[in-house]
Amino acid sequence: MIQFLSEIPYWLHLSPFELCVQLIGLLVSSVLLVLRDEGIWLSSQTEAEYSKSLWYIFFPLWCADGVAAYFNLLAFSRRVNFHRNLQLRAPNKMQHSFCRPPWNTLFGNYFYPILVGFCIFLFKLLLYQKFTSVNPFRFTYSMVFSPIICALQLTLLAILFLSCRRRCS
Repeated sequence: MIQFLSEIPYWLHLSPFELCVQLIGLLVSSVLLVLRDEGIWLSSQTEAEYSKSLWYIFFPLWCADGVAAYFNLLAFSRRVNFHRNLQLRAPNKMQHSFCRPPWNTLFGNYFYPILVGFCIFLFKLLLYQKFTSVNPFRFTYSMVFSPIICALQLTLLAILFLSCRRRCS
């Protein structure tokens, strides 16, 4: 079990900082949701107040996504600058990853965190739209949860890539 918990950030391509930010956003949103449901904070009587209270509840989740995206942007730009400086210092050196296909590195290091983050943000946005829509049949739950299913499939692909990389190297 301990080994499984230590491999979760490696499989999800999330840093401990991103996990902490997402968990704090989830905790704050959960507390706000409980306070609203108990009538302690923003007891909503009208449809506009209900929509406004849901906006306040989902705002910490969206802020956590924004902070995580900003962190990923900074990490990506630093990685690009590091590799550019490395190539300028040693242009005749051979690349170390000659046995790996380029699509594996491209998918695993660059596109995967962006796609998973986008899927999670899209799920939160669709869930907010489901709760605030006048017509409840406009968004079905299968439509709302489809980005999570896509993120789970991407996670399974990442686990497959990582297990293949471990066995091949």
